[in-house]
This record gives sequence, structure tokens and C-alpha cells, in this order.
Amino acid sequence: MATWLTHLRIAEKVKEKIADISLPYLIMGSIAPDSGAPDETYRSYNPPKEVTHFETKDKEEGKSNINLEDFYEKYLSPAKIITRSDNTRSFLWGYYFHLITDAAWVEFAAAYKRAYEEEQHEGKDFTSVMREETYGLDFIYLDQNGNDIIHKFKNIKADINFFNEFEPSYIYECQKRIVNYYEKERYVLDREYRFFTSEKIDAFIERIAQRCIDILL
Repeated sequence: MATWLTHLRIAEKVKEKIADISLPYLIMGSIAPDSGAPDETYRSYNPPKEVTHFETKDKEEGKSNINLEDFYEKYLSPAKIITRSDNTRSFLWGYYFHLITDAAWVEFAAAYKRAYEEEQHEGKDFTSVMREETYGLDFIYLDQNGNDIIHKFKNIKADINFFNEFEPSYIYECQKRIVNYYEKERYVLDREYRFFTSEKIDAFIERIAQRCIDILL
């Protein structure tokens, strides 16, 4: 899945083009699907991704897919979204854009995943390699552009108790977890990036942000 900073950067780009959306609520929605509390491996979560990411299992292929249509019909169909407040709409669009981003990320990373797995590595799967590279690139971005995006996110005060897919407290805890991570965690940044580069991440963010903007327009 895409990194937390990727979701924050996409939300900011959407706001640049959509003036009447609430950035605080859009951003809180854009991180809400990652609110499942992780285990020590960061592979299992509570609530699970079936709840937070609207994942369904493909019985034939045995893999999970994000069901964008289910979320849209439940929360964003015209008959339902028109009755919601501006803040609620902004939050729900942010949530939806997170799901769009993660679904697109799976496709984006698929070729790199296949190339890595063809090398038959032992002990470290592609997910671990991807996290090392993409989160390392996040810190390079913050080193080059400053931590203002994290500072703004840290200071968001948004009342999201209207959301009942799971306990809103999980979302507030996720906000704290993300801020703590980017303020304290550090990777060895001067390293080989075999699969991902800043340029590839920037291009992905531009493409998905435009897709989200087009949906709103």
C-alpha cells in the first residue's frame, strides 16, 4: 500500500484545485483507512482491512481486492452525499481517495514485485523491501521540503464522531501514530533504491491526485 506521506501529499494537491473542500477533514479521511492498530509485523490489523479498506477476497485467485464500488454506494452516491455536511463530505471523499490510491498502488508496484520475486529471495519478501525504499524516500522528501506537511497534520482538530464504520478513536490514534513516526523514525537514506525513486513517487502522486480531482469536478 502507499505510504502515509503519499496520502497526505495527494490530499494537499486535491485541495489546491478544489477550493470548497475542507482540508482538515479531507486529510483525516485520507488517513482513516490505515487506522487499524498493527501487530508487530505490520501485516495484521485491528480492525482488519476487510473493514477499514473494504477488502473482499477473490475466491478464484485467492487474493484481496479493495471494493471501491461498495464504499461509494454506501457513502458517496448522490442521494446520500447531498444530505451530508461539508465537513462530512470532505472526510468521506478523503477516505475514498485513500482507497483509490491504495488500489492504484498495488498496480503500480506489481511489476517491481514480480521482478523481485523472480530472483527467489529468502527471508525478506517484497513488502519489506518496498517499505524500506518508499518510507526512506518519504524522509528524503521531508528533508528536502521541510516538515510543514506533518506539522499541519499534527495540529488538525476535527470532530469525526459522525463516522461509524469503526470507532473514530482508532482514527485519532492513527493520527498520533503517523506524526510520531515521521517525527522520530529515521532510515539510512544514503542507500540503493532498486525499485522506487523520488521521481516515480512524484509522478504517481500527480497522476492519482488528478484522478481524484477529476472525480470531484
